[in-house]
Amino acid sequence: MRTIVWQGGAGSAMTPTAKNDLRKALLIHQGAIGDFLVALRLISLCNTQFGPFRWDLLGKPPLGRLAKTLGLIEECHDFSIPGWHLFFSPDLPIPPECQSILNRYELMINVVAGPQAHFSRRLENTAPHRVISVEPRLPEKYSRHVYQYLAEQVMKKPVDSLPSSVCPVDSDTCLSVTQELRDRRIDPKRLMLIHPGASGENKRWPMENFLRLADSLNRQEITPAFLLGRVELEQFDEGTIKTLEKAGTLFADWPLERLAALISLSGQYFGNDNGVSHLAAVVGAQTQVVFVRNNAVNWKPLGPRVTILCAH
Repeated sequence: MRTIVWQGGAGSAMTPTAKNDLRKALLIHQGAIGDFLVALRLISLCNTQFGPFRWDLLGKPPLGRLAKTLGLIEECHDFSIPGWHLFFSPDLPIPPECQSILNRYELMINVVAGPQAHFSRRLENTAPHRVISVEPRLPEKYSRHVYQYLAEQVMKKPVDSLPSSVCPVDSDTCLSVTQELRDRRIDPKRLMLIHPGASGENKRWPMENFLRLADSLNRQEITPAFLLGRVELEQFDEGTIKTLEKAGTLFADWPLERLAALISLSGQYFGNDNGVSHLAAVVGAQTQVVFVRNNAVNWKPLGPRVTILCAH
């Protein structure tokens, strides 16, 4: 059927969510989208306990654009710019540009490395204000959600509840995606968005199951719409991609902020244990996630309408 490849810009600017006179805080994160969306939940926790703050990100620009679109940060500093890597060294001099950025923030949440790492120690010695360094890697056989593991390190006490609030996508991005769909005569409310990819093959539900799902949806006059990022476009062979095109609409390589708007507009999502499933949960879609390998207790997406399905 149709393949829709986004070729536009990076998304619209965020409408400020806090007054300009609030103190500033910085989230430092360099992980993948699913881990990042879990760590973003620390912003609300810190605003409640230590804030409120205006937040920025030191991390990956695509994730920064997404966080802006969700109204959670104002600015993103690119972690890959030369200078920040020097924090991983015990003694190389820190560039004044990095020092100048750190001087702006009264609170920093570092989710790059735990307190004993060179990166964290140098950050704490360089930043003039409070730095909380959080070990991002779960201990073996940890029996609760990764959010709780991160939050307990921030709070220095047990955290029992899991957040489930929705982060609305900004209206300009939603209007832009709505117009694109209208131009292509696609009604988002008739789409079931399906993401058959994952970071590893052993985390993927068999493709034939997704195709059976698509066939069932077509018989119900619901359009299956497959979401493929760059990873899937590289990993899936040409025959698989053509099969998905025949089974439904294909949305290929969309920027995360526009993908968030698409998922929000559709409201229906089905996928593997992957980062886009976390995004679907965050924007409040009816989210069904198949867990093949990972423990759902540790890694289930956080949102108000999430259903976990076990592969067996």
